[in-house]
Amino acid sequence: MSTTVYWIWLQQALGEGAHQSEAILRSVTDVKRLYEATSYPDEWMLTDKQRKALAKKDLSRAQQIRERTEAHGAWVLTPEDELYTALFEGMYAPPVVLYAKGARIDAGGCPRIAVVGTRHHDENGRRITRQLAAGLAAGGAVLISGGAVGLDSEALDAALNEHGVCLSFQACGIDIDYPQATAPLRERLLANGGLLLTEFPVGKPAYRHHFRIRNRLISAAADGTLVTQAPRGSGALITAGWAREQGKDVFAVPGAVGVPCCEGSNELLKDGAQLVTNAADILMNYVERYPFALHFDAALAAEKRALHIRRATPTEIAQTTVQELPALQVAQVRDMSAPVPCPEEADETGKRVYKALTGTPQTVTEIARALALTSAEVLSALTELELYGAVTCTAGQRYTRKTDS
Repeated sequence: MSTTVYWIWLQQALGEGAHQSEAILRSVTDVKRLYEATSYPDEWMLTDKQRKALAKKDLSRAQQIRERTEAHGAWVLTPEDELYTALFEGMYAPPVVLYAKGARIDAGGCPRIAVVGTRHHDENGRRITRQLAAGLAAGGAVLISGGAVGLDSEALDAALNEHGVCLSFQACGIDIDYPQATAPLRERLLANGGLLLTEFPVGKPAYRHHFRIRNRLISAAADGTLVTQAPRGSGALITAGWAREQGKDVFAVPGAVGVPCCEGSNELLKDGAQLVTNAADILMNYVERYPFALHFDAALAAEKRALHIRRATPTEIAQTTVQELPALQVAQVRDMSAPVPCPEEADETGKRVYKALTGTPQTVTEIARALALTSAEVLSALTELELYGAVTCTAGQRYTRKTDS
């Protein structure tokens, strides 16, 4: 019997993200012998629940998980695999098993950079994220992402436009389309030779506590983590925190002082993160390690291209097939002064906020005062409208309707 089933059995017994994997994987060389064991060292610090699960010598659940994984066109990555070693060598409490879909990327031949950020970003955050992600992809790096709505998906989209190799970690089973809005990006990633990975077996939804488990994998698999824009308390900062604990590089883009969506990333810079404004700032750190993989001229050219490519809105992405997507990622050739209409998907607050916007840029406070709403309600609505491409943030954190020009 393949050892894969034994590894899945061990993962199910310990639970996803269990810290006990550290002691176990450092001492076990034969997972089948572990399966056959009847006692376990105290230094493994197993819970009573884990001991009971290990005592059950039933492989039927593990076999079922493997079969369901393969039925979805995916495969199982274990500590015996070279790709696993390339991604997680030296990681504290590494995953026992990962479920994978896509190509076996060359994880050891080029730098791997995680690009993360907030979903509540402004236009400048979107622009710089796309610019840097495009430059990294064209410059020879594998881009790693959590695939979330917001700056994570902006980075993936920009990297895929440059035909970059991407690796995305999910917080749910490999068969779960979450987030649904970014499903076309995952399809493009797979079609472009990328890889989807998750620590969660098929059928498992994306529960809230899964994201912290996933974030530690994002930073562990990367040589460095780039935070392009993040407010205080953002999940992107959790990923950066994991990166620091794991001894990985942390990069951040400087943001405007006093702007909430930049406060967390600016704090990273105060705490020692490396300040970056272009892809070369990051790639320079890996010249000695990957001397033949990096292409600085290509990175610069890709950054320039990224600034002139229109992004498909979430509505377009959700309604468009993978084959049609490239046609949306083209430079705007029309010169129109008419504003982009309010998206039909916007809720009532979003529609009120859109209606209150004029040709003169307004602050969140001004809009909130005019509509008798809280600043938080207005900012949430503006962020959603920004994602739909209906409003834009100008200098001084002022908002106006976006035109088609």
